[in-house]
Amino acid sequence: MELLEFYFKLGFNHVLDFNALDHILFFVLLALPFALKQWRNLLVLVTLFTIGHTVSLLFAYLGWINQFRGWIELLISLSIVSLAAKNIFTDRKEKITPFKKKFYWMVTLFFGLVHGLGFGGYYRQITPQGEVFSSLLGFALGIEVVQILVVGAVILLNYLIIQVFRVSEFFWVLLSSALILVAASQMLIRSILGLN
Repeated sequence: MELLEFYFKLGFNHVLDFNALDHILFFVLLALPFALKQWRNLLVLVTLFTIGHTVSLLFAYLGWINQFRGWIELLISLSIVSLAAKNIFTDRKEKITPFKKKFYWMVTLFFGLVHGLGFGGYYRQITPQGEVFSSLLGFALGIEVVQILVVGAVILLNYLIIQVFRVSEFFWVLLSSALILVAASQMLIRSILGLN
């Protein structure tokens, strides 16, 4: 039980690490286009991300993935930049078809895999042999809970900004995504420079 609690806290704090804002930025961008009544669709995406993240940690623990730290950081930055661009350039009045919904699921799962790779090496070092199930379960629960809190806060803020303060949804999503795009672009440039 202590191991589960330790990894739950580790997962929780992993997302809230303000020295590495990639998770928070990703989930703010993910939640921005969603209205409060769409929370179930958003929850599916959050859980798919957690599944991808957990699979990456398992692969790292088993030694199936070699760490290419610079390339992983580049992919993490690209995931944030591409999600910001999607928010900026997507027509929110366009109907989401079943194909598009499944495509978003697959992309979110892939981004979860990528983000998990960023933590995989450290996870492998600290996880005791034979304790992979408890540690993965605790870690996954920790990141899932905090990710739900982050997206919940964003969709509540969306409601306040759009419904209460009557700011245009288009303007709100565009402005917020553009600001995050600037920050993520700086992360991307640092990642590219770090490859040399």
